[in-house]
Amino acid sequence: MSSIKEIYSEAKKALNASATDRVVGREKENDEIFEHLVSCFENKIGLSMYINGQPGTGKTFSVNTMLDSLNDEFKFKKIVLNCMSIKSIQNLRCTKESLQKLLESTITTIKQHLILVLDEIDQIETTIKTSSDIYRLFEMPYLPNSKLILIGIANSLDFTDRLLPRLELKPENKPKVIKFLPYSKEDIISIVKDRLARVQQMYDNCVIIDDRAIMLCASKVASTNGDIRKVLDICRRAIEFNEQEAKFNNIDTIKTVNIAQMMKIFNQVNPITNSNLDRNTMPLMQKILLCTVLLCNIEMKIKEISLSKLFEKFSKICKSYSTNVDSESEFVNLCTLIQDNGLIEIKKNKDVRNYKISLKIDEQELKEKLQDETFMADILTNKAYK
Repeated sequence: MSSIKEIYSEAKKALNASATDRVVGREKENDEIFEHLVSCFENKIGLSMYINGQPGTGKTFSVNTMLDSLNDEFKFKKIVLNCMSIKSIQNLRCTKESLQKLLESTITTIKQHLILVLDEIDQIETTIKTSSDIYRLFEMPYLPNSKLILIGIANSLDFTDRLLPRLELKPENKPKVIKFLPYSKEDIISIVKDRLARVQQMYDNCVIIDDRAIMLCASKVASTNGDIRKVLDICRRAIEFNEQEAKFNNIDTIKTVNIAQMMKIFNQVNPITNSNLDRNTMPLMQKILLCTVLLCNIEMKIKEISLSKLFEKFSKICKSYSTNVDSESEFVNLCTLIQDNGLIEIKKNKDVRNYKISLKIDEQELKEKLQDETFMADILTNKAYK
């Protein structure tokens, strides 16, 4: 018989952003991407695509999943670059010696297609000087005999119109634009149920989150920004709440998350209704990040920390506890979730690494609350992290 701890653990894992290769709620957009890619493979031509939409709408996940599924049927090479870590297009070119020369010399001679994915392409600094380099990138798929497929992914809706108007002069060279709208209430419900279905089937069809609670969460998030990452975070926290309650009260059966509990967790992550730290329900990684911000404040004697320095310190702390986020992009998502909770403020910059992070709650109050836990107190007092 499976332990309660194991069931809760599997349910939380299923709600991690990267825990599945199934795309739900993006069938229309995926069909469009599929048709464009297959047309390129079959006709041996190049193509540029620009995929845009708000954060948390499944853009990058859909592209990565699609390319993985096509890899068995079609032969192609793939390069994926996250532009969040690239200050300008010149840096992008240097990552592959001279990207322009490399591409021009290979895309017209190679037998297989080369797919270049530029995630968060709108984060590249686009001065008058560098915009010509971006033009060349988007024109390369249409060189004679080119087998380059360029896929740009970004939040900005008007990137190509604002920065690449010259492409309008050659309609045949315009990128295929695919817009990812925010997830609807129905999409969100389907995604959460799909994530939990396997776990529930594995463990005697136990109900982990009540359908009405899922509907409540989906309705509220869909009415704001439709960010699926926030939905998954709220559901994980609701499960963690029940897990801790079960442990405290020695309950040996799964307790289903109900509407009242879901509402309570939603209010905790909503910056309008709450700006307090509840360390009993906050996920571990968020607590470590808050500790890191506090540690940087104490060590550097400054109120605002750059994202790059914070990420470096955070990674160092996590490494000693054999845990970490997968990438700088995931770290930004983590910061955004804590900002949504009203605990920190993020001041944006053209270069994501220069985002400024500051606390929005009293430093001494945060220190006292975090030091109530041995794990957090160790982080704040361990000289190895300073």
